[in-house]
Amino acid sequence: MQFITDYIRNSYTVLMLLAGLAVMFIANRRKKIEGTQYFLAIIGILFAITVFEYLEKWCDTYQKPVWILYFKAAVSYSLYPLLMILELFLIARIKHKILIMIPYFIELPFLAADLFGTHFVYGYHADHGFDAGKLHILPALVLYFYLMILLVYSMRFIMQKDNSRAMIAVFVSCSAMLTTFLEYSGMVTGRTTEIAALEILIYYFYLSANYYGEVQEKLHKKEVELATAKADFAESRLTMMLAQIKPHYIYNSMNSIMELCYSDPELAAETVAHFSDYLRGKIEAFDSKELSWFDDELALIKEYLSIEYADRNKVFRVEYDLACTDFRLPALTVQPLVENAVKHGIDRYSEDSLVRIMTCEDAQNICIRVTDNGTAEQGDDSLFATERGIGLSNAAERLKMLCGGDISVTHDGSGTTAEITIPKKEGT
Repeated sequence: MQFITDYIRNSYTVLMLLAGLAVMFIANRRKKIEGTQYFLAIIGILFAITVFEYLEKWCDTYQKPVWILYFKAAVSYSLYPLLMILELFLIARIKHKILIMIPYFIELPFLAADLFGTHFVYGYHADHGFDAGKLHILPALVLYFYLMILLVYSMRFIMQKDNSRAMIAVFVSCSAMLTTFLEYSGMVTGRTTEIAALEILIYYFYLSANYYGEVQEKLHKKEVELATAKADFAESRLTMMLAQIKPHYIYNSMNSIMELCYSDPELAAETVAHFSDYLRGKIEAFDSKELSWFDDELALIKEYLSIEYADRNKVFRVEYDLACTDFRLPALTVQPLVENAVKHGIDRYSEDSLVRIMTCEDAQNICIRVTDNGTAEQGDDSLFATERGIGLSNAAERLKMLCGGDISVTHDGSGTTAEITIPKKEGT
């Protein structure tokens, strides 16, 4: 129990650093941070080094057998370069790992031989005094060899403009070199494991930041791709709907002119001029996928009504109650409502038939209403699903996509009301 207490007191800083690193591993266990296997191995080696470093103090304090010191020295001398090798693999991504480890493999036999008292690298007297062997510099040379390789890779990182990784590599190699030199010179003792743990902790922070940066970049890229896909889809839908609307309008208008050609050719010619202006306005509206002014929409409506009135037997009435006109909306949104009221809502040949076009506004919305006093039963929502309601259906979708507006159609037995609502923040 005393051994454990003294060990914790002696290695407290390193143990806390390792514990912090372990906690971060547990917290990020589901994240694919590179080099996890090396981090785990390094944590294990650092923990082992703290144990074996304390063995020397424990042996000196309690006069334990000298063979424990030999065992401690062999393990410690072999773990320090192994620690540096793993850091090198972690930071530099070495391809030919076996070749890099050759100096380490050369050192191991000498360390193992000294367990039997050869004193090549280290030795101990009976009073636990340390005896440096003829090759005592070998562990330092091996360690510096790996540190120099890490410095070379640091220069390579700089040439590749990977400055952040280069800075980490330079810090790790330089701090390890300085600490090793100070340890061998006796100026600073017992700090090697603390510095190594700190280096690993810093590098793990660096990799974590890189990982989360890459995740954010991928998320942003996906968001951009999704937004682009949505925009492309909306534009293709809009193009498709416009393609459906064009023949729909032309067909209805040409039918009106065709009737006039038989009954009144002179009026037919005049109506063709109206239709030409009407068609030109429609094509211009289609070519521009932006919102158009209500006045332009109203002009198209009047052109359409002129074509309808070319048949002198059509005596229905149209009234305007325009409280506001200075706003924008998708092209050809109101015109289909007027056309539907004229074609399907009223009796065009009765003076009692009335179509009203009204606009009003409040603090939030602009409202356009097209009402008729017909008794036809096509004023409910099922109108949008019928073939003749294709103009209304497409107008409703374009209105929603382009300005967040809405169309509602109601029938109360005395007529039909089609109402367009446009939020001011969108439509104005």
